[in-house]
Amino acid sequence: MGSKKRSSRSSRKASRRHGSSIPELSTSSLNRVQRDWERVAKEPMELEWIKGALYGFGSELAVLRLFHHYRRSPNARAQYSGNRRSWVFSLE
Repeated sequence: MGSKKRSSRSSRKASRRHGSSIPELSTSSLNRVQRDWERVAKEPMELEWIKGALYGFGSELAVLRLFHHYRRSPNARAQYSGNRRSWVFSLE
């Protein structure tokens, strides 16, 4: 019985890590995050909510500024998107 409790806890933690339990963002919340990220990036960003993760598209410098701001978060990533021909910062 004790191992069942552990497995259910670990599955809940796994679902949180992979973003399946994250609710959709409202338009006002998305606008607020965009305003905050643009303040950190010091330039305009394009934001999208895709499958439980928030993506910000912008210049390399803007994305690196965001990545540095969220450097202690294990769910923050910065990379180049060849499809969009843009740099992308993601936060799950």
